Amino acid sequence: PFSAIYWLFLEKFRNDLSDSKTLGTWGGGYYKDQGMTIPPSVEVMHSFVSGAGAGAIAAFGTTPFDVVKTRRQMSSQTEVLSTTGSGPCDHFGLKEYSGSHHNCQQRSMSVAAAAERSR
Repeated sequence: PFSAIYWLFLEKFRNDLSDSKTLGTWGGGYYKDQGMTIPPSVEVMHSFVSGAGAGAIAAFGTTPFDVVKTRRQMSSQTEVLSTTGSGPCDHFGLKEYSGSHHNCQQRSMSVAAAAERSR
């Protein structure tokens, strides 16, 4: 969703800026009316402003949904993970992340053993 919103607004803003006659020498319409090409510095400014504006709108529109999604994922994981023994997070009082490193030692030992066998 972020990329779709971003690209939609980026192209709209860039086209609007390149056709604008109200921005003086910063608008593309000024140069088009005089039969000149738009200077690279003005095109860079158009791209920068368009990207910043499109990114701000896309972030503003999608961040609340990302927060809800992340909270739902974390709440369902902590219910499952909190019942899976202790881990390094328990030692530091971070009970909500207690299962995030569960069986980490066993996995790293098996990976190390597999790497040793492949030599």
